[in-house]
Amino acid sequence: MTGIFDVTDEQVALRDAVRKLVGSVDGDYEPGSDTARAFWSRLGTEIGLAGLLAPVEYGGAGSGVCDLAPALEELGAGLTPTPLLATGVLAVGLLCAVGDRDAMAAYLPGLCAGTSTATVAITGPEGDWFNPGGSVTAVVGASDRTASDPGGSDPTATNHALTGRASYVLDGTTADLL
Repeated sequence: MTGIFDVTDEQVALRDAVRKLVGSVDGDYEPGSDTARAFWSRLGTEIGLAGLLAPVEYGGAGSGVCDLAPALEELGAGLTPTPLLATGVLAVGLLCAVGDRDAMAAYLPGLCAGTSTATVAITGPEGDWFNPGGSVTAVVGASDRTASDPGGSDPTATNHALTGRASYVLDGTTADLL
């Protein structure tokens, strides 16, 4: 009988691939450094880790969070800072939960390939995850998009704005997409 925490052969292979990759990289892992960006890209292209939770139709693997756990464990064991939690879990998860197919088509392929990073601003000025308070209005793609009015123009447009204040935004200083 197998339990819910049994590790599959695929999860073992993923864990081993991440362990090998973590052990092969030397250099500056400071967020945003060339080494960190190159490592993120390798996680996306060689292992597919960046898009593990994204749907297959957008370049992801369509896997579940249990498949991600062994990889996160290896990254943690190697003290390897990556944008995986912000990009591959929070941002990809939010894009998929919202279900905007145009936004998913615009952003998920790059996120899954490891060629771009993203984050989610979900805490207010006090940094409280459960009661954000304050107001954060994120405008992604068009100057007339707000959290309360998600309509507007093309989500891939080049003008971006952020008003309000969010605290403790994971990888907020290095993310390509907020």
